[in-house]
Amino acid sequence: MGTDWEIIGEQLRLDKYRILSLIIIAVVGATVVLWDDNRIYMALGGVMAMVPAAYLDGRYGKLYHRLTISMLIWGGLLTVGLAIFLPDYHWYQAFGGMICLGGMFFLLYIATGQIGFGDVCYGAALGIFLGCQGALLTFVLTFALGLAAALREYLYYFIYGKWRRRILPLGPFMACGAYITLLWGQELIGWYIRMS
Repeated sequence: MGTDWEIIGEQLRLDKYRILSLIIIAVVGATVVLWDDNRIYMALGGVMAMVPAAYLDGRYGKLYHRLTISMLIWGGLLTVGLAIFLPDYHWYQAFGGMICLGGMFFLLYIATGQIGFGDVCYGAALGIFLGCQGALLTFVLTFALGLAAALREYLYYFIYGKWRRRILPLGPFMACGAYITLLWGQELIGWYIRMS
């Protein structure tokens, strides 16, 4: 058994083509949707950082702290760079999103104990790419997607009489919710405000 970096490296090496194809699909999607928008920088940076962590969590059931800390550092550097080069970029939104999403998952971690601390760190790392409003939407989308997957697992159990998975990792749902928020978050929030 090696260090965390050796384990992460070995797992990424084993699945490098799957991870690379997911990153390419996500980057192309973000580029097409956000081509003329300043949000493209955070979306592309977030996608490249969140896909490997979410894939490893979905495949092996573990979110490595070193990987999520690397995401936090990458998001912080990207935020500082965008604040320097884009005068209309609000850097405090990124750090507010980190505190908001990480804080909500931390409260769940303390209250229920059903999620791990890796999910808390991953939520904080995703929040830096999303901002405050995006963090709230991602939180809701995470559990909506998780509920859909849990219902699928229950349906499988009722049809075949056995479980495929008893424990669903939260990381892939967090990443999907963050990706939807990065691409269509402002539109979804605007739609919700108009509906209420």
